[in-house]
Amino acid sequence: MEPTPASSSAPSDHTPLSAGDVARMQNGDDQTARRHGLVRPSADTEAASTHDGAEDDTDHPVMDEASPQPVSGDAPSESDGDDASAAGTSSPPDQTAPPSPSAQRRHWRWWLGGGVVALLAVLGGIAGYGWLTAHADGPSETRTIVIVPRGGLVHVTQALRQAGVIDSPLLFHAAVEITRWQGAGSLHAAEFEFPAHASIMTVLHILRTARPVQHTITLPEGITAFRVAEILSRDAVLTGDAPVPPEGSILPQTYAFERGATRQQIVERATDASRHWLEKAWQGRDRSIGLTSPEQAVILASIVERETARPQERPHVAAVFLNRLKHGMKLQADSTLVYAASGGSGQMERPLSHADLAFDEPYNTYRIHGLPPGPIGNPGQAALEAVLHPMHSDDLYFVADGNGGHNFARDLGQHEANVRKWRDGKKSR
Repeated sequence: MEPTPASSSAPSDHTPLSAGDVARMQNGDDQTARRHGLVRPSADTEAASTHDGAEDDTDHPVMDEASPQPVSGDAPSESDGDDASAAGTSSPPDQTAPPSPSAQRRHWRWWLGGGVVALLAVLGGIAGYGWLTAHADGPSETRTIVIVPRGGLVHVTQALRQAGVIDSPLLFHAAVEITRWQGAGSLHAAEFEFPAHASIMTVLHILRTARPVQHTITLPEGITAFRVAEILSRDAVLTGDAPVPPEGSILPQTYAFERGATRQQIVERATDASRHWLEKAWQGRDRSIGLTSPEQAVILASIVERETARPQERPHVAAVFLNRLKHGMKLQADSTLVYAASGGSGQMERPLSHADLAFDEPYNTYRIHGLPPGPIGNPGQAALEAVLHPMHSDDLYFVADGNGGHNFARDLGQHEANVRKWRDGKKSR
């Protein structure tokens, strides 16, 4: 019998590839590949191989470009190869295992953390830009007065923008809300003054803490009640009707007020100021003056106020009138006659005449004894002080010296001489 060629009948030294072998070879396991004859042994390996004396002519397959690559799942496993062949089907492909829940959680935490960081970075940039812009110079080139209305933030913003104090309503709204959240107070509706180039933060500080614009009105010393009403009526900031106060009831001085104040409020404040000041001043008066009430002091002070324009003469003029009252003499003050002849205005466009001196009127101190029934104006503090603390003098007369002052005399003879001097000076002028 002829021998069977070894190449056709000899059993192969290589075992069939299993799915595990394929996976190991894909991971670089050369030993497995050589065991299945898929990698040619190196020269060193061939030299080291031992044989039974017969030359090995068997060609071993190698992995080259022409050789098909084993694919995971295509080769049958050692255990189920026969069954798969018998059924005529191949084994199902190897499926990659899904990530574990913990890995999924780490994945989402990573994305969430990155998103939060990115959001914070954006918000930080916006906040930084807003902070810088809110502290930057504003658009107004000059000092600006704005009447901030009531009615909410929209009306406030509109007034500020129209006045040129702000140019970004959105940024202003954001600054209002952020500072309010930080504990800042409410915005006030009033008239405020804003400096040139006021920043948004400066504007908010003024709206929350600054004193509103203060307007003033001055009531001159010696002013009559009618003149008080006229001055109040001419003020364009005050509101309401201007009442005519009782003569001598207010304290002439400068009063500050805010927009929206009424004329009645100014009169009430001036009346309260007069009452409080007079109560205190009366307690500290010179007890030798001979007056019995604060009202008498106001009447006489109103006369002193109108008789001389020189403040340093007031205590001397007050002393003369107090001395005449003590002696039962008529005051003979021109100012009281002017008040009566002018109907209470205290102003005449003509000089007094002899007919005026004979005018039968309670305020004509050329005809009555003692004080007139009421003040002829509203005396200031200096005139009241002059009456409550007069000069120590025995003078009973005074007459104008032609230079804005007066000459004083103790007796009628000296007084008549001063009158002649005044007339001569008047003729020479």
